[in-house]
Amino acid sequence: MAVAGLSTSDVSALGTSQIAIFSTAQIQALTTAQARVLGTEQFAALTTKQIAALETRDLVALATSDFQVLSSLQMAALGTAQLGALTSAQMAALSASSLGGLSTRQMQYVETQDLAALSTANIQYLSSTQVAALTTAQVLALTSTQVSALGTSAVAALSTRQLQYLETQDLAALSTANIQYLSSTQTASLTTDQVVALTSAQIFALGTSALAALSSRQIQYLETGDLAGISTSVLQALSTSQLFALGTRQVLALTSQQVASLNSAVIAALSTGQLVALGSDLALLSTRGVQALSTSQIRALLTSQADVLTTAQAASLGTAQIAALTTGSLVALGADALGVLSSTQVDALGTEQVAGLTTAQTAVLNATQVLALGTDLLAALTTTGLAALLTSSVRALSTVQIASLSTARIAALATGQIQSLSTAQLLALTTAQVAAVETRDLAVLTTAQVAALATAALAALTTHQIAAMLTAQFAVL
Repeated sequence: MAVAGLSTSDVSALGTSQIAIFSTAQIQALTTAQARVLGTEQFAALTTKQIAALETRDLVALATSDFQVLSSLQMAALGTAQLGALTSAQMAALSASSLGGLSTRQMQYVETQDLAALSTANIQYLSSTQVAALTTAQVLALTSTQVSALGTSAVAALSTRQLQYLETQDLAALSTANIQYLSSTQTASLTTDQVVALTSAQIFALGTSALAALSSRQIQYLETGDLAGISTSVLQALSTSQLFALGTRQVLALTSQQVASLNSAVIAALSTGQLVALGSDLALLSTRGVQALSTSQIRALLTSQADVLTTAQAASLGTAQIAALTTGSLVALGADALGVLSSTQVDALGTEQVAGLTTAQTAVLNATQVLALGTDLLAALTTTGLAALLTSSVRALSTVQIASLSTARIAALATGQIQSLSTAQLLALTTAQVAAVETRDLAVLTTAQVAALATAALAALTTHQIAAMLTAQFAVL
């Protein structure tokens, strides 16, 4: 049969059985006008060989209704040149089943504008192998609506290079169900712009391994709101280098629960700037976490942060940490925190730190702590600080400590403190120290205390002191 001699009316009148027996040569001989009049039934009857034999100009001339009946086998028979020639309208008319017939090689020849014309209903039926075959240009051409319609297996099949070509708005369009199927390798490949584009819900949906795969640079681009949405278990899975990369704004955004969940290794890795950014949340750290702080971190604490440290946290500090506290921080600890320090911790204090203590703080020092001051630290106490010591603490001072007090310090002691001195302490007083005791203080001593004074010390009493003594005191001289 000479196909060229058939009119368009003749062609449109051909039955499906007649069309089916056309040779590939006859199919190729069809003119564009003849191909245009083929009905949907005739087109559906074409064999795969006949489909492959259609000239690209004839294929483009076919109505979109013809493509609606194209089977997956017929689709698979199309050549790459034929695929490239299809119009966007024709591609949009394809059914999900016919699209499923495209091979990975064919997928790469679908024009970007044609791919963008596919409905979400069709996009969601693309297999993981088909999606994995898309070129970066095709991935870039996908609309946000199409990306959101991709199946979980299709998203999981995207290569790291393909993923990087997703527009930020397209990535943000992915459902949380899809996001949670991203592998750690895929997450690690995201650009910083893509990380910024992720929503809080998407960040929350990422698996522990996926988040743990983020580089330090990627971590820095997490929005503060997104970071605050991460669960404590996921936060604990982040490496020290990842958390060290956090900016101060990000650290400030951490919730109380997140701060409390930080482990010792992470706390030890925080920069001084990050630690300061924690602010009053420092009080939420466990005692083990506080013990993990380095001396440089301790030294960097704001006085407002030292002020919020609990007594349990203060008691957990090591001697090196105690020594690293600035005078301002030590003062900010307050009386309660100072009162729980062990003798070992007190012994670790420096003279400048002791000199900076407030009277409220020295007033809570117990007998064990005062004894731990030794002579050097005792000498560092201000005279007002010394006068604020508890009488029980003064009585606990060693005779060496008592003997080390200057005459000015002896004179500064409160009446009650002088009255609390033991006979051994009084015996340890030098002649100069006894001479420095205020007359009002000397008058409160018991006869036993007066009798305990050394002979030389008694001889050193001034006329004013002797004149102030009571009859009973004078009687034991």
